[in-house]
Amino acid sequence: MRFLGFFFILFGLIFGGIGGSLVVTQHRKIISYLPVEATVVSSRVVVRHSGRSRSYAPVVLYRYRAKGRDWQGDDVFPIRQSGSRSWAASVAGSYRAGRRTQAYYDPKNPSNSFLVRHYSFFPYLFVLLGIGFSSAGVAILLGRGSPAKKPAQPIEGVSGWYEVEATSTIAGRRRGALVATMLWGVLGVVGIGHYFFCAEPPYETTAYVFSSIYGVIGCVGVGLFIYYLFLGRNVSDARFYVTAPKFALGGTATIGVQQEVHRTVRVIEGKIGLVLLESRKERRGSKTTYVTSKVWEEWISPIENREVSAGDSIKMSWTITLPADQPPSTIPSQKGYPRHLWRFEVIVRLAGSPDYRARFPIIVEPASEVTSVGENHRVGERPA
Repeated sequence: MRFLGFFFILFGLIFGGIGGSLVVTQHRKIISYLPVEATVVSSRVVVRHSGRSRSYAPVVLYRYRAKGRDWQGDDVFPIRQSGSRSWAASVAGSYRAGRRTQAYYDPKNPSNSFLVRHYSFFPYLFVLLGIGFSSAGVAILLGRGSPAKKPAQPIEGVSGWYEVEATSTIAGRRRGALVATMLWGVLGVVGIGHYFFCAEPPYETTAYVFSSIYGVIGCVGVGLFIYYLFLGRNVSDARFYVTAPKFALGGTATIGVQQEVHRTVRVIEGKIGLVLLESRKERRGSKTTYVTSKVWEEWISPIENREVSAGDSIKMSWTITLPADQPPSTIPSQKGYPRHLWRFEVIVRLAGSPDYRARFPIIVEPASEVTSVGENHRVGERPA
């Protein structure tokens, strides 16, 4: 997840940089190029290929005189634009040979010019896409509580119990949602606002459509922030305890879960599960895809329909025998696929409150390395 967060941020910076560069180029040309009379020489539609897709662009050849010399240009817009065949034909058809029209040229380099003084929303799409990916990456990084490349070893406590670290916390998720939403909102308003402030009506339909979509998606971040805000007011993060620092296939593990309650709540169901994930590398034609799925799991529900008062704790315990016929955890130094990840999951469904979910990754070793864990603890014994 840490790698995914950095990848999203990098991907977003690349797209945002491309879009930002186009926005600056377009804006600079529109505000700095000078008007000049031009004569159309010819016009046509060209096809532009991008992989298997193709689009159409109008090309208009025109002549103009600037700085005491004759020049020739063929750019229609400040930046390259392409679209449907009908759109390109409509633009090219409006510039017939011999027509006199107004062009705009660069006073510093008169060989550069364009015909239509129009702000395209296309580069802003790249900016918004970049903001979206970067915001998602920030949310992932800030929301993770365990950024290590592999699950951390359980931390030894008192009374012989060991605590397993969760992959994320309520506060971390809330913070990630808040920061990502702020980035999404502030940068989005700046980008979209720049277009509507600088462009002249009528605005492109694309601008209305994608600005609306951008705003709706931003509400997801707001919703997640509110979700974790209310959840944090009701309960704390669950603390997950085990009776030994190692797990082994075929061995027995006794675990305990404690979760402090801030307000009186009714627990509809409290669940603990042990899950095995498998990541596979699959070849589909010329493409390689990576698929992660659950290949084994076991769940219990120690608590159902129980009221817990403020200041008390939700307590659950479980003694489980790890399956001997499943693969152990894949160590980081091991290359290739498939790769296997073991983790415990805790789900607490609360009446009138958001549900709590947490994951606790563990390292499961082959049966020969660890015989059994948790033999000296009673089921339900309170961890210290």
